[in-house]
Amino acid sequence: MKRFSVLILSLLLIPAFSGARTQPVGKIGLYIDEQHSTNEVETPGTFNVYVFCLPSSNGMKCAEYSVAFTPGLVAFNVTSHPDVSIEVGSLTGGMSVCFVDCRGDWVWTHQFSVLARTGDPAEIVLKRNPLTGGLVFANCFPGSPLENVIISSKICLNAFTPQTF
Repeated sequence: MKRFSVLILSLLLIPAFSGARTQPVGKIGLYIDEQHSTNEVETPGTFNVYVFCLPSSNGMKCAEYSVAFTPGLVAFNVTSHPDVSIEVGSLTGGMSVCFVDCRGDWVWTHQFSVLARTGDPAEIVLKRNPLTGGLVFANCFPGSPLENVIISSKICLNAFTPQTF
């Protein structure tokens, strides 16, 4: 009976994201496409950027980060994912964002447009939220413990050297 109780308890604690791929550490990155595969842009011009998160195998309910732009780039039309339930701050001032439910696979938190007025090399990068000091995900376990994440990509404009962290 004791084994059965442990099995039942284990099954109850398996989160809804159990079908997600095994990922020991969460990742967050900037991409210019919905397939989170491209991060290089030739400008001048306007383009879209997505803040994508890949949760660890513990899932993700919330994320904290900020976005930094090379001077001369202008962000506009910031849109939150439709399943975002709580959002505090701004992209450049520090963002804390939570979803309605647990996420276990790639998901974007925000998308925004960028105007690059020149063709000069530039970049858009993710940084720690300056208000909280966090570059973290809150996972899906009880109490939503925080997990450090790694930056998977930045946006590189006009042959600025791309770098994957």
